[in-house]
Amino acid sequence: MAQQLETIRFNQNWNNKLNCSCFTTFRLKSSKYQVNKTYRIELNGKFLGLATIKGLRTTTLSRVNDFITMLDCGLPVPQFVNMVKIMYKNRCKDPVQQEYLFILLRWDKKEISDVEYNEKKTHQPQISNAPTRV
Repeated sequence: MAQQLETIRFNQNWNNKLNCSCFTTFRLKSSKYQVNKTYRIELNGKFLGLATIKGLRTTTLSRVNDFITMLDCGLPVPQFVNMVKIMYKNRCKDPVQQEYLFILLRWDKKEISDVEYNEKKTHQPQISNAPTRV
């Protein structure tokens, strides 16, 4: 009898990441998430395909940086922290002290070639002082 795969659900395609061959997600720390384990990936209840966890990093909100937050969802740290606090306020006692996993996944079998870009323009960070190459 085949084992049923667990599901990782997304409500939004932050930073258009689900269109890439590899993508990240930031979740409450749980034994559900394991390296080399394959998961069903859903966006708003729609099955997108199968992906395998390739890496996990344990962190807290006080240790996230722009490298993590902008790759994961395109937000600078302060906005990311506020979003996570709101998302998990009823799921853990203290979202600030809670441990989280920064998870790296790679698509194994993608049912939909491109996921509709549903990110709001207001979530795009304004980066005006980024270094440029001449």
